[in-house]
Amino acid sequence: GQRWPHPSMLNLAECLQQNTDWTVLRYPQDIGELGGTTNVQGRLMNSLGNPRFIHLELSSKLRKTLTQDHVSLQVLANCIRNIDPEDE
Repeated sequence: GQRWPHPSMLNLAECLQQNTDWTVLRYPQDIGELGGTTNVQGRLMNSLGNPRFIHLELSSKLRKTLTQDHVSLQVLANCIRNIDPEDE
């Protein structure tokens, strides 16, 4: 939900890049548009003074993979679990 990624989000992207064969694009370094900066959840979090939440854009192919491949789902879960919200 921020205009520049928190270091923990960069760590999440790195974890996914290192542990999957997925295409991982980071906003704004790799892609110029991200719904998480303007969507309802992003606006709510910003209004509450907490601009951090995880916004992942997943292709329909990857969403289907995650419902059928428990190993891939576990990799995603592990990368998310390792996020340190206090990471500066």
